[in-house]
Amino acid sequence: MARTVTPVNLSPDSRSREVSVPFWRAATPPPMVDACLAAGTHYLDVTGEIEVFEAVFARHDDAVAAGIVLLPGVGFDVVPTDCLAASLSAALPGATSLELAFRAGGGLSPGTAKSSLAGMASGGRVRRGGVLVPVAVGTPRRRVPLPSGERAVAAIRWGDLVTAFRSTGIPDITTYTVLPSGGRGAGLASVMSWGPLRALASRYVTARIHGPNAEVRASSRCEVWGSVRDASGASMTATLTGPNAYDLTADSVVRAVGLVLAGGVSAGAHTPSSAFGAGYAATLDGVLVTPPQSA
Repeated sequence: MARTVTPVNLSPDSRSREVSVPFWRAATPPPMVDACLAAGTHYLDVTGEIEVFEAVFARHDDAVAAGIVLLPGVGFDVVPTDCLAASLSAALPGATSLELAFRAGGGLSPGTAKSSLAGMASGGRVRRGGVLVPVAVGTPRRRVPLPSGERAVAAIRWGDLVTAFRSTGIPDITTYTVLPSGGRGAGLASVMSWGPLRALASRYVTARIHGPNAEVRASSRCEVWGSVRDASGASMTATLTGPNAYDLTADSVVRAVGLVLAGGVSAGAHTPSSAFGAGYAATLDGVLVTPPQSA
């Protein structure tokens, strides 16, 4: 089930004083979005699943008609990456390819771990020619210059395969992360597709994974690298560093709710950058963005 905080009453003078902010598993968004549309309640979430982004964005016209904002992904998935993608696209308007890579220290929460297991069982994805394309988990791979140094990264099905496409229109998108499993990702994905084993892994997560505590969060950080390229071969890169991903998420959720309730975000389905601008991530505590520069 979704974990929700609703209503959130931050602005007594706003037109709508209720906002729903759930953490979704991919199978559960339609009822909440339906309820928000019926009640005239803005909807924000901290999802990272590409299926949820697609489902919410498909309700854009309904949200416009209802006069509400649908804004998925207001946490680490996908605020830093979406804002970096939008700034890179603005710096190179004719870009045809986008690559994003991130590293998030400090470990996972149970919800993130379970969502990752489900995503792994569904296989990898990249976007090519504007279309989501299945690929083997962990491919392609490459090395990227993250702010902390060059790292080997592997492709994953990250939310920006949907959100960055909506924010920028760039047709070819690959998203990467530093994977501790190295070359074993494809094999692990194969066994995770077997329901009983996936259920066992989920029970293990519930029993043994509790998420990073305050001390771990205070001592760990996140970092993002992005690159765009156009048909002529011109390219731009940019980077971002920030606090622990869960601390960044908490900060962003509170700010995003306040900004939506204050007005100024048009009705409809949004990404973080289309709602608040590409500079939104840089307003969060502890976030430092290196502006796009020629590669």
